[in-house]
Amino acid sequence: MIILPVYSQHNIKGTILDSENSMMPMVNVAFLSQSDSTLVTGAVSDSCGVYNTSVNEGDYIIRYSYLGYETLYKNIKVNTDITLPVVKMELSHNVLEGVEVTAYRKPFKLDKEGIIADIPNTILAKQTTLDDLLCKIPGIQKRGKDIEVIGRGLPTYYINGREVTDRTELDNLAIDQIQSVRLVTNTGVRYHSEQRAVIEIKTRRLGEGLAFNVSGNLLQGNHLSQNYRMNGSYNYKNWDFFLSYNYDRGKKDSDLDVYQQTQSDTIWNLTNLNQKQIFNESHAYTGGVSYHFSPESEIGLKYEGKYSEGNTFSNDTLSMIPDKGTSTFIRNLSDVADKSVSNHLNLYYTNDWKNGWKMNAFGDYLHKTDRNRGNIREWESDGAETSMDYYRKADWDLFAAKLNLSYETANAGTFSFGYDFSHTTGTDYIEYVRALNNGSTSNTEMKNSLY
Repeated sequence: MIILPVYSQHNIKGTILDSENSMMPMVNVAFLSQSDSTLVTGAVSDSCGVYNTSVNEGDYIIRYSYLGYETLYKNIKVNTDITLPVVKMELSHNVLEGVEVTAYRKPFKLDKEGIIADIPNTILAKQTTLDDLLCKIPGIQKRGKDIEVIGRGLPTYYINGREVTDRTELDNLAIDQIQSVRLVTNTGVRYHSEQRAVIEIKTRRLGEGLAFNVSGNLLQGNHLSQNYRMNGSYNYKNWDFFLSYNYDRGKKDSDLDVYQQTQSDTIWNLTNLNQKQIFNESHAYTGGVSYHFSPESEIGLKYEGKYSEGNTFSNDTLSMIPDKGTSTFIRNLSDVADKSVSNHLNLYYTNDWKNGWKMNAFGDYLHKTDRNRGNIREWESDGAETSMDYYRKADWDLFAAKLNLSYETANAGTFSFGYDFSHTTGTDYIEYVRALNNGSTSNTEMKNSLY
């Protein structure tokens, strides 16, 4: 007879009200583990203030959060389906020496595809970074260094209808450049997001003249980390010229110690001590020009470039000691350096005819090179040393074009169709010094997609 444990999930639901006893939609509800406060799952209240999700049996902390309201925490033990008591959210209150009253309009609204957050003249415009802004939108939260959509994982980003392929483009985006952010959870075929949620960012045009912004951050931990960014633009009549530069430099230590005992005929005691020191430095630069035929029609050319280099040194010690027999000891030292250069050219055209028809057209060329050098040394129990050096280089080119047309009707929804093309070629070569198993690969892919 074989006995297997079965862990069933239980349904949890509840209702949220505001301070005036009205149904409160778009509240983030996060379920955290009581043991270490890690995020387990989450939900967002609907237009009736109702939320529901499923979790395994166990003890949880429920966190209710919404911009401008006090964050609430509730402890809960789950061993069956539960309908929780009504939760009432209270406005956030602070004790201040003085008060300046500023009126803000509501930042969030629902549409057919998800949530829209308007940025100008709302409290969201006061955020300092894009991550801070995104985490204030219902359904979006931060896990470690990553931005996640509740129940959908890591999102795909679009800026003005164009998919973002490099995170640096988001890092260089200033808050005052953003007009709106849309969280799309019901993604259609026009999004190549692999069923992930989509965050659409729409930028706004600043007034005529010259605008310039410089900011920087210094973080002192075990090592000093630096980040500096510069954004500039010049707008004249229908023309926009823009540029940005981002510099990032940092070093960090990473230690991981693992102790494990395996009991069988022989009792094995395993110890694995790993120490890493990681250094990275990057330069990212963007420039371009756009012409506005009207507030809803724009054509532009944009260039993005990035140069980065880094070094990772690791010291790994492994010991396996049995209660009888021979012990094994292995020590491994590795020193890896890498450099990467990418250049991306983008031509785009967007138009909204205000009669229901919209058009987005994009053309892209991307070239990327990677270079890596490494040295690995290893010692085993007998004291013998082995050493290996390697060199790797990779070059990739991408040509892509996309056309999307959509028509929005009053009653029948939105019809969307388009064409997507991409052609990718690349080579990857690796050389092991004093070894015979050098290798190289080449790859060519072409996609033609009509939807």
